[in-house]
Amino acid sequence: MIMLFNKYIIMNLRSGYKYEIKCRCQKWFPNPNFNNLCSECYSEKYPDEWLKHQEENWTPASYIPKHKLDRFIIDNRKQFPINQWKMLLASVKEQHDILPLLTMINYIKRHNKDFIGITAEQGAELYAQFKKYHTDKFKHHGVGVGSDWRWQHLFAGMIFDKWNIRANKHGPVAYCYYGNFGAKPRGTLNKEHYVSVWVHKPKNRKDLDKKVFWLRSLPDGFKDIVAF
Repeated sequence: MIMLFNKYIIMNLRSGYKYEIKCRCQKWFPNPNFNNLCSECYSEKYPDEWLKHQEENWTPASYIPKHKLDRFIIDNRKQFPINQWKMLLASVKEQHDILPLLTMINYIKRHNKDFIGITAEQGAELYAQFKKYHTDKFKHHGVGVGSDWRWQHLFAGMIFDKWNIRANKHGPVAYCYYGNFGAKPRGTLNKEHYVSVWVHKPKNRKDLDKKVFWLRSLPDGFKDIVAF
């Protein structure tokens, strides 16, 4: 049985004892090993000690700490020439001709060594640019008939840090199929496992199925021209 008392949550245990949640956030149970704070509050108040704890108690099922995810993005955010990025953004504006966009997508992929894709931040910028210039062509930017769901597939499939995909920035289809509803990576960060489906060269049947699914989900005119 759980009761509220003096702004603390009190849990009556079967043994007859009462357990009070006294973490300052009032959300989680405190841990004696974390100075009677929950892990979330402890990581915020004692970031260095929290990182040490993460390193010493790592298991394959552990979530990867945020600082490592951030470092991974920085290390793999291949800054292809700024003129290529500007041209890619500009090509999204085109109202009636998809060839400039297709050309830039293929060119960037082929001419940037060790490139694994764009970041979720860049993907959001592309999608925002698309909505700005093409909003009149779709009933809504969501799912179903008349929506821009195929364009969400296009941009989300170019992203390598998929855990940062958000429904409000990349679209609900992107969030579901590529962002896995925001699930964070666990275990270790292997670069080969996070190559975007756009750039990735299939090595097995599972990879091939993902690639084919992405290509079949693209807007009309893209499937047969986007470099495999």
